[in-house]
Amino acid sequence: MKARLETRLRLAGRDSLMEFYCPETFLPYCQACPDYGARWSCPPYDEPLPRLEEYAGAYLLSVKILYNGKTRSETKGAQAVQAVYRRAVGRVKILAEDWALEQQHRLPGSLALACGGCQRCPRCARQDGLPCRRPETPRFSLESMGFDAAGIADKLLDQTMLWAGDSLPAYHLLIGGLLWPGGPAPEEPCLPPVLAGNDGD
Repeated sequence: MKARLETRLRLAGRDSLMEFYCPETFLPYCQACPDYGARWSCPPYDEPLPRLEEYAGAYLLSVKILYNGKTRSETKGAQAVQAVYRRAVGRVKILAEDWALEQQHRLPGSLALACGGCQRCPRCARQDGLPCRRPETPRFSLESMGFDAAGIADKLLDQTMLWAGDSLPAYHLLIGGLLWPGGPAPEEPCLPPVLAGNDGD
């Protein structure tokens, strides 16, 4: 597997961001997901949600994972697509979230956002009634707080989310970033331009 990574960082003011805050529409999707209540990164949470009115906005980080032609042509069937998805997206999530954590430590009052559900552990400790093994990692994502991530991608980042089926899409798009209190801006992300697999391709 080989893919190119394209990153984009944009500031969205609170008013612009809140146009896409629709928890009554999007949280039911979380409740229908098998990860609901099974991962510490997913609702219901054991801590209050961030008070969005305390932030000036968010620095939105998008990472597009663009698969090469060989990977796409060789990946057929839902099971194979999911295997590539887990490998690629799992690795890129960690890169993006580690950047957000670094910025959270640099910028007091900011809060790192996860890129969807956490995939750092093969089995989340929550399923065994245990506390998170990595409590320092980002927990809240835009989706889990009730935001329309696809709408944010389209209107605020000028990008379109694609969904996988029995064939691998041209790319997957991850969105995370940083809730920002105002003041100094975060550093630009420095993710590798190419994501190479372990199978020599």
